[in-house]
Amino acid sequence: MKEDIKFYQKTWFMWIMLIFFAPVGIALLWIYHKEYATTIKTILSIVFGIFFIFILLTSKDDGSNTNVAETTQTPIRTTEAPKNESAAQPDDEPEPTIKPTKKPTVKPTTKPTVKPTKKPNKKALLRSAIEGVVEADNLETFNYVPDNNFSLIKFKGSSNLTNNMTIKGMYKDIFDILEAIQSIINTNVDFNVVYPLTDQYGNAEDVIVIKATFKKKTIKKINFDNAIFENIPIMANEWWNHPAVNLTD
Repeated sequence: MKEDIKFYQKTWFMWIMLIFFAPVGIALLWIYHKEYATTIKTILSIVFGIFFIFILLTSKDDGSNTNVAETTQTPIRTTEAPKNESAAQPDDEPEPTIKPTKKPTVKPTTKPTVKPTKKPNKKALLRSAIEGVVEADNLETFNYVPDNNFSLIKFKGSSNLTNNMTIKGMYKDIFDILEAIQSIINTNVDFNVVYPLTDQYGNAEDVIVIKATFKKKTIKKINFDNAIFENIPIMANEWWNHPAVNLTD
């Protein structure tokens, strides 16, 4: 009676196993198929063994790449807040939403508007220079009118122990004022010096005791380093003084 051949003993099943699962196919080749020479079996075993290992390694590489791709993929979370706030876990903090950065708009640079600097108030400079010589309380009048080429300086003369010292003090004040305003003034200057005089009835009254006029050209040419203040009446273009303030020997 002819022995029944199992399906796994058949040649076609052996080839299927060699192609799709080489270890089983190689085992079937060596066990049931003695019709093949040993050399052929060896070659087939090596070829399909290598093929099987290659397929196996390739499938592992594909799987690892797939896993890496899956792990590196950022999960997409919906920004919708959960309906039940109590069910939300404290560790589940919402990820910050990154807004697209806008390119800064570069505004055209405009040249800064330079405001014209105000010219210094010459009258204020002159008053400050005068008050540097005589006290502000002693400066009774100061008029500066450049359009009329005129300035008026009226001040009180200071009192001293003797008449001559008082008069020299007035000379010195006029001299020092002219030196202080020489670089600033551009007009003719009139001086009025006031001093209290007592009449024959014993009544004291502030009286103008010196009147002097200095042209602006005269003021500019005075060399105050070498000039003597006692000569101030000679330097003046016009000079008048009260008899009570004449210098005595």
